[in-house]
Amino acid sequence: MALFHILLIALAVFSPSIQGRSIEESSEDSLHNVEKRTTTASGFNYADALHKSILFYEAQRSGVLPATNRIPWRGDSAVDDGSDVGIDLSGGWYGAGDHVKFNFPVSFAVTTLGWGLMEYWDAYEAAGELGNMLDSIRWPCEYLIKCHPSANKYYYGVGDIEIDHSQWIRPEDMDDYNMIRPSWSCTGQCSDVTGEAAAALAVCAINFNKTSSYRDQTFATQCLDKARSLYDMTIFSPGKYTPISNQYGNGTVQYPSSRYDDEMAWAGLWLFLATGTEEYHDKSGDDLANFNGAYYYFNVSNNMFMSSDYALRAKAKTFSWDDKRPGVQLLLWKCRYFMNNTVYENKAQKKINSMMTDWIDTFARLDTGLTISSNLGLDWGSNGHAGRMAWVAMMANKYDLSDASEKAERYAWAKQQIDAILGNGSHSYMVGFGNNPPQRPHHRGSSCPTTGTCGGPIFNSLDPNANELTGAVVGGPDVNGTYVDLLKDYKKNEVTVYYNAGVQNMLAALLHYEPPYEGC
Repeated sequence: MALFHILLIALAVFSPSIQGRSIEESSEDSLHNVEKRTTTASGFNYADALHKSILFYEAQRSGVLPATNRIPWRGDSAVDDGSDVGIDLSGGWYGAGDHVKFNFPVSFAVTTLGWGLMEYWDAYEAAGELGNMLDSIRWPCEYLIKCHPSANKYYYGVGDIEIDHSQWIRPEDMDDYNMIRPSWSCTGQCSDVTGEAAAALAVCAINFNKTSSYRDQTFATQCLDKARSLYDMTIFSPGKYTPISNQYGNGTVQYPSSRYDDEMAWAGLWLFLATGTEEYHDKSGDDLANFNGAYYYFNVSNNMFMSSDYALRAKAKTFSWDDKRPGVQLLLWKCRYFMNNTVYENKAQKKINSMMTDWIDTFARLDTGLTISSNLGLDWGSNGHAGRMAWVAMMANKYDLSDASEKAERYAWAKQQIDAILGNGSHSYMVGFGNNPPQRPHHRGSSCPTTGTCGGPIFNSLDPNANELTGAVVGGPDVNGTYVDLLKDYKKNEVTVYYNAGVQNMLAALLHYEPPYEGC
C-alpha cells in the first residue's frame, strides 16, 4: 500500500501527466482560452516592470554585497550581524524602509516570489530575467540557512526597533552610530516563524533543482535539508513566537503573529511539493490509507495539531505575511489529485470562491479599478493587498478552482489591479516606472545622500529622494483614492518586500498570458 502511494505521488509531482492530464496542463489550456477571449493589450511594458521589481529586491540587500551589485548607491552594511551570539547572521533582506531584519514577513515574501517563479518560469526566461530572479531569491535563502545553525535553534531577526527607528540614516552608516543590533532566537514554540522559513527554503529548493543552465542541486539540497529541520521544530514544539521589539524585549513590537497553524500547513504543503516522499505523507506511522498525501498536514496526529479547522473553517480577509490560509487552500486544491479527500477539496474551493467574491464584487473599487477594503482595515498598504489578491485570483484560475465564467471575470479583475498599480490613472505607484511615479518612498537608504548628513532635514524634506529606489511599489492610496507622494507618510509611501511580491508574481503571469514579451 505504502509503495503504491509513493509511486503515485512521485508520478504526480515529477511526471508530465496524471489521470491523462497534469494539473498544469489541465488549467493552462482553459486559462489561455479565457485570455484570448477577454484581454487586450494594456500598453504597459510588463517585462520592464518585472526587471525593475527585481532591482528593488537588490536594493534591500544586507551584508557584504557581491561584485555583481547593480545598485550604485548601495554598499556593504550590517556585516557584523550575529556577533552578539557568536555566529554569522549577515546577509538577507531589509524588509522595508528601515534596517531591522524581520524574518517572518521577509520569509513570506521569498515563499511568494518563489511560488511565482515556479508557476511562470517561462515568463522570467523569455524576459531575460531568470538568472537575476534566481540570484534574487538565493540571497535571502542563504541567510535563512545561516539562521538555523542547529536542530533546535532558529534566529528570526536582527535589530532593535526603538534604536533603529530613532535614526534616519543609511544602512551603510549604522556602524558610525554604534547601533545595537541584537539577534532574536527561539528554541521552540515559534511555529509561525520556523514554518514560514521552512516554506521559503522548500520553494527555493524546488526552483534551484529545476533543470536549467542555472540548476544548483547542491544548494537545493542545502535548502531542503534546512527546511526539513525547521519543519520538525515547527510541529514538535508548537506555539507563537515573541515578536521583535527592543534589546530588552519590552518595547513596541512589529509583525506579531495571530496564529501559527496556518504556517504549519503552509510549510507542510511546500515540503510535500518539494519532496514527494513518504516522510511528508505520514509522519505518524499510521496507514497511508488514513493519512494520504498532504492530507496529513491538516489533521491531528501524535498529538501534533496541524490546521484543518483554522485553514478551512474561516474565510480570510487577505493573503498576507500573517495569514497564509488562502495560500494553503490553493495548494491544497493544487494537490487534490493525490489527496483522496473531497471534503477538504470542497472546503478549500468554497473559501477561495467566497473570498474572491468579496474582493471583486463587494469591496470598494477606485476609478482606476484598484480594490480596497477599509472595513477590514486593508487600506494601509492597499497596493500590496491588491497585488497579492490578484495573485490568488490568478492561481484559482490556473489550478482550475474557478469555473469558466469565473475565470474570465477573475482574470480581468486581477489584471486591472496590476494596471492600476502601474499607472492607468494619474500616476504610477512603482518607483521609476510609468507616468508620474513616486519620487519620495519612505526608505532611509533611498532618501539619504551617499555623502554628507541625513537625519531630520532629509526626513522632513519635500524634495525627491536622493537615490531612486527603482521598482519599489509604495503602499498606495486610501479607500477615498487619496495619495500624496510624501516621504514621511509611511502608510501610503512605505515600501516592503511583501508589497512587491504579489505584484511581481502577477507581472510574470501577465507576461505568460499576454505575449509578445515587450522589451525582450
